[in-house]
Amino acid sequence: MSKKKEKAKKATKSDPRAQTVSQDEAPGNSAAAPAATPLPPTRTPPPEPGDHRLERRELLQAAGVMSGLTILSRILGLVRDRLMAGIFGATGINDAFQLAFILPNLTRRLFGEGALSSAFVPVFTERMATNRKDAAFRTASLLLTRLALGLLGASVVLVGASWAVRTYAAASLGENAVLTLQLAEIMIAYCVLANVGAVLMGVLNSLRHFAAPAFAPVLLNVAMILACLAGRWVFEWTKTEWITWVAWSVLLGGAAQLVILVLPALAKGFRYRPRLSTEHDEGYKEIKRAFLPVVAGVALFQVNILLDQVIARTMIPEDGPVTMLAYGNRLIQLPWAIFSLSVATAALPMLSRFWAQEAHENFNRAVSAAVRNTLFLAVPSAVGLCLLSTDLVRLFYGTGQFLMHDGEAIRRTGSVVFCFSLGLVFYSLNAVLARAIYATKDSRTPTVAAMIAVAVNLALNLLVVGRFKESGLAVASAISGAVQTLWMGRALLKKAGAEVNKRLLSFVGTMGLAVCVSLLATIYVQNKYAGKDDVEGFLAFFAAVIAALVPTWLLGHWYFDMQLRPLRREEDAKSPNLRFGVQEDRWPADLVFFHGLYTIALIATSMGMMVWATRDSLPPGDGNTIALTCQRALVPVAVGMVFFVFASGLFQAREYDELKAAFGRRLKRKG
Repeated sequence: MSKKKEKAKKATKSDPRAQTVSQDEAPGNSAAAPAATPLPPTRTPPPEPGDHRLERRELLQAAGVMSGLTILSRILGLVRDRLMAGIFGATGINDAFQLAFILPNLTRRLFGEGALSSAFVPVFTERMATNRKDAAFRTASLLLTRLALGLLGASVVLVGASWAVRTYAAASLGENAVLTLQLAEIMIAYCVLANVGAVLMGVLNSLRHFAAPAFAPVLLNVAMILACLAGRWVFEWTKTEWITWVAWSVLLGGAAQLVILVLPALAKGFRYRPRLSTEHDEGYKEIKRAFLPVVAGVALFQVNILLDQVIARTMIPEDGPVTMLAYGNRLIQLPWAIFSLSVATAALPMLSRFWAQEAHENFNRAVSAAVRNTLFLAVPSAVGLCLLSTDLVRLFYGTGQFLMHDGEAIRRTGSVVFCFSLGLVFYSLNAVLARAIYATKDSRTPTVAAMIAVAVNLALNLLVVGRFKESGLAVASAISGAVQTLWMGRALLKKAGAEVNKRLLSFVGTMGLAVCVSLLATIYVQNKYAGKDDVEGFLAFFAAVIAALVPTWLLGHWYFDMQLRPLRREEDAKSPNLRFGVQEDRWPADLVFFHGLYTIALIATSMGMMVWATRDSLPPGDGNTIALTCQRALVPVAVGMVFFVFASGLFQAREYDELKAAFGRRLKRKG
């Protein structure tokens, strides 16, 4: 027997998910049931029909746990930003903090939000899946020790260099530049805390424990909020002293994060043994080979952000562009972290396990489910953010110093949010696609894609910043995100063995025709009824909605009916999971994906029109009362969420059914 086949056999025997499915499907599911006939040791057992539905349920449940805790973290992050906006406004002091926070934030992104996990989790998961727990823990311990010591030494060197610059060149730097260096010296130690915590996050995610890693960022936001409130209620700090204590709170939050990760890791059986020697540890060498390109890819993305902020600071003459970019980006990160990052992080261990077991069909289905569910939530979020950008900025940041100069900072930040939201779908897909490629142990492709995106972003930044200021920088980021998505999507299709076939071309042609017909019908209805005195406004609006949706719905329905007609059979008529007369599990994988795109387009369009109509029916948003602000921002959001659920059921969105199956009802199994 070859080593490769023996490894696949061990992986199947040690996979608790596979064992659970087999027991559940056994008649009677009793301990006395006879053992199943062992399969030949020369091949991995094929997946039972319907197993991929259980995998989707596992994926969505894990993502749901992470999403719930991420929502809490991001809401607290918005509270923190609102406090800082009210205290410091769009000023040089706030710009100094945002620039100084780039390095700790870079570390959090490199380690805490994917790069380390993307290199570490596939190696750790493979060893756990093949019953090599000691080797997995040994590799994790070695990684913990060496990374912690390396970053500690780098932090000491950077602090020394910053101190030397402040001491000998302070006169030529300017007050805000000196403050930036001082704050950076304080917060740089967070890099070490984030490193240790990130390895523990990877361990916990590989062991299928997602709650503590998702909850850890909450503690950082709580620490920073307490620092902001302390200066307001307890101490009489100057603005410079106040922002300094906020920087110290970053370290306090990092220490609290480490504690909350250590305890569940130990409870799950992880044992740390300090090690420095890499001899005889192939796992560490494998992580190192994958980690450097992954770090390069994520670092390049952070270089993108750094370039945006440096260009904003040096080429936009007014104060506050760095703060406006940072705050606009935070609003975009709310749905990004809740939906795409949670799905991507939860999917990585599963995808790594499938790739290690050479279960390529399950791998492709899991990637498809992750992409579809990400789009299902990201596309409507992007539409809502585009329509409500300024109102949401006024709700979250419209306080104190941020309202100075007739709300100029509100309007400019709202424009940044609008432009960033144009790229939200691409940012969301990039998180999922990168994890899927990393699961195949290919770290080069995402790095190349990031390099191309950085080059495109830099060129566009220099082209548009003079005329469009920070909004132009946000548009450049959206375009570079689209380029990155196309590059990684093309590479992943090749790995998955997918080909551009006639069905794809026919789907694109049908949807293109549907969009053209819908657009022409909407323009005709709008020109015929809008502004007519004898036609009620809401009637004209609903006529335009019908004109926009019905052609696309009819042509899409015709397309799927034609494609699935050869697969229909009489016994499918009694199936509870029936779409277009064909049982759910008998749909071709590419048609499942196309149907997801079709329903998502219909849902997002209908929801966006309802949000638009609701927003325009409310009083103007120029007032600053909290009641009017909440009404303008939250009422359209509530209407949009209700109509999103309604439209999901109306258009039979498979993704909506999958979410309900994962969180609201049990999947039916055989037996």
